[in-house]
Amino acid sequence: MEIKIDELPFKWSPKAADFINQLLQRSPEKRLGHNGIEDIKNHPWLADIDWKNIENKTARSPYIPLVNYV
Repeated sequence: MEIKIDELPFKWSPKAADFINQLLQRSPEKRLGHNGIEDIKNHPWLADIDWKNIENKTARSPYIPLVNYV
């Protein structure tokens, strides 16, 4: 049995849905990442991620919350 998200939640891209669908496969040999981490890192939804910066701990957060100290 294959698991699949058919209706995209609000603001999800088709690439994000494909990524989640591939991670949710019940059968391990069909699941994204079965052949190694490179499968996951090379998915189109993660294409903009600079993996070297993450590895080197020099990546900037895409979101920095505003903090109010009162």
